[in-house]
Amino acid sequence: EYLLRVALPAFPPPVPGEGVGWATMSTGGLESRTELAENLDAIARRGLDDRMGGIIFKTILRGLTKYALTRAADEKDAGWLANLFTAATEKADTRGWITLPQTIQIGRLVVDPGVHDLEVRCYGPSGELLETLVFEGVEVGAGQVQILSHRVF
Repeated sequence: EYLLRVALPAFPPPVPGEGVGWATMSTGGLESRTELAENLDAIARRGLDDRMGGIIFKTILRGLTKYALTRAADEKDAGWLANLFTAATEKADTRGWITLPQTIQIGRLVVDPGVHDLEVRCYGPSGELLETLVFEGVEVGAGQVQILSHRVF
């Protein structure tokens, strides 16, 4: 008699062994390892858990509103069309989660002034090498800080 579709946001459970464990940076015989600066995955999961009560309340309220609209349209013989439309338009909001990195790693390597080729090796949680890249021609002046960024999927 009435089609009710409910959509709630959810994070899929983390896959063990997936993601980045750490990275190393090296140049001219110097080497450094990154450290975890922030676990954004854990923050996002906790944030969703904290907001889930309000999300469920709004979902129920939206469902009741759509039901009332469908019943009102039913009096004009368009209830089935209204019901189909309201069911088809129900979707969880997941726009910002697709591009969210799992963690932010940060590392520091102190080098002499000059031009350096910096090799970065990214490792998985179990120590397997995921990726190697080289930042070529990184110019560092005396007392200068250079910030380099790389994203691993």
